[in-house]
Amino acid sequence: MAAEIILPNDIWESIFEILLNDCGDGGNNRCLHLHSLSAVSKQLLALTGRQKFHFIISNQTVPFVPSLLRRFPNLTSIDLTRFRGNLDAILYQIATLQLPLKWINISNRPTIPANGLRILGRKIKTLTSLICSHVASIFKSDLVIIADSFPLLEELDLSFHQLIDIAGFGINSLSLALPKLRKVNLSGSFYINEISVFYLCKNCKFIEEVVMTHCTFVIKDGVSSKLRDKPKVIQYPGWFGEAFHPRGRRSSFADACPPRIDCPPKIHHSPIVEIGRSFFDQVCRTE
Repeated sequence: MAAEIILPNDIWESIFEILLNDCGDGGNNRCLHLHSLSAVSKQLLALTGRQKFHFIISNQTVPFVPSLLRRFPNLTSIDLTRFRGNLDAILYQIATLQLPLKWINISNRPTIPANGLRILGRKIKTLTSLICSHVASIFKSDLVIIADSFPLLEELDLSFHQLIDIAGFGINSLSLALPKLRKVNLSGSFYINEISVFYLCKNCKFIEEVVMTHCTFVIKDGVSSKLRDKPKVIQYPGWFGEAFHPRGRRSSFADACPPRIDCPPKIHHSPIVEIGRSFFDQVCRTE
């Protein structure tokens, strides 16, 4: 009988990385190979669990979430867009395990899971990217919770909501509370105007990209002229379409945007826009 080969865990992990890197294109192949390896022995089952970094939670996986999250202790990103149940309860389960999360997607919801995010923020301090796209209703209290719970956020997506009430806690306050923001997606937001963009770029010293497609009350020429002397703003979105890097690189946020929607005719000449332009000019002159 051949002698059993016993290797330390770190050696097996290095072998896995080599095998997985050689297996070609990304996520699906990686998951299939990990599944095959995990069936070999209990040792490999435990080790392959450490090699999984992204997890999608759906209604079908909910009964197994606690055990699956314990099996995958190194998860850095979780996608909750396919789950239609009590999101607060799921976020609580995630928080209790204190995973090294950096990215979480809670898009396609009727409301922001405020209680769940609050608990998650208390337990997990590593989150730098929060995606809340296509959330029907977002309120001032939701933005306060996001800012208080995740002060280290670098990427925030609040695009394409149906109703928002942020009176008293606008983009100026949000940008002051989240100074490390690098990328922000505010597409489809009727409350965004030139003044909002100015404060966002002024308060966030590391800002690289602001996506504002389908924002009715933002005047591209006005924003461009006011930010021309802001060298720290090195990325600016396209108008009624994709977001582009000034050197031609496509924005990473652009894929989340819906098909092109034309602006209502003559919107640039509306009284509301002209009032906003006037106030924006006054703000800039005081700088």
